[in-house]
Amino acid sequence: MAIDLIQVRTAKQRFYDIQSDLMHSKYHDIENNLNAFVEFCENDTVMRKITQPLIQIKGVDVSKWYEDIFKTGGSMIGSKHYALPPEPQLEASLLYQFVLGIHSGKFDLGAFTISVYGTTKYDDAVYEFVNDIFRRLFRYLSRGLDTLEAELVKKAPITPTVRAESSIPIEVFLVHGHDKEMLTSVELLVHQIGLEPIILGGQRSEGLTIIEKFEKHSKVQHAIVLLSPDDKGCKADEFPDNAMFRARQNVILELGFFTGCLGRKGVTVLHKEADDFEMPSDYHGVEYIPYDDKEKWKYKLASELEKAGYKVDYSKIS
Repeated sequence: MAIDLIQVRTAKQRFYDIQSDLMHSKYHDIENNLNAFVEFCENDTVMRKITQPLIQIKGVDVSKWYEDIFKTGGSMIGSKHYALPPEPQLEASLLYQFVLGIHSGKFDLGAFTISVYGTTKYDDAVYEFVNDIFRRLFRYLSRGLDTLEAELVKKAPITPTVRAESSIPIEVFLVHGHDKEMLTSVELLVHQIGLEPIILGGQRSEGLTIIEKFEKHSKVQHAIVLLSPDDKGCKADEFPDNAMFRARQNVILELGFFTGCLGRKGVTVLHKEADDFEMPSDYHGVEYIPYDDKEKWKYKLASELEKAGYKVDYSKIS
């Protein structure tokens, strides 16, 4: 069945809404959110263009993969591990069929999370699962939707508007520390407003060193730097009484890298509010966007991206 551009863009918005719900799931609502995801992927005309080929791929044995997990490691909880195929489509096929198996009751989500992540707290188990399995799967599905949209845009009549939009940037680099909740929220926002977040950990290594991988994927027009209180530090002669929270060293390094490459206007800094949080001393005087629980940061961040030359759809912010 043929699909049009409006259908694809409608599906993208629905996809990002479902993604947001799943990535913020707790134990009490993971089942409903998982059901909504499967129903959407299996019944929506646009999503079936992406998901059905994943089911039909030969050579992907998700049952054996699941069984093999429990043959790894020792008897301690959290000692089990799994491997994924290096090819993106095979990885997505395996993960999608795994999610379908959990939905149908074929696979035990509780047994998987305890064995692999080592947590017996329900909300923590859900958090680890969606940030591990679903984050990978969402990346593939999102790119599939982007590809469908791009193909339909190419087929559309060529107008000055279409040509002008082709030069508008869509990729934004996200620099982050250990705060997964903060990263997830910002990543989802970037997706929702129609842009593509680049996260170093989500890119394939391809035999590159970390610095080579960083250099390859950092060719963007703008970077968002997330400062979260992940570490503590102070002068050596003041330890530990004067130790203050601070961002991780790699985050500060990458903040300096992008400031040098893109200039201050090419970098937006989002910081999590916390007591005794030490900001980089050489970066004082620059405006930070507070990552507040009232979510005002979403509109402020979107505004900064718009000023940087990105096309932002404010109506998609939720």
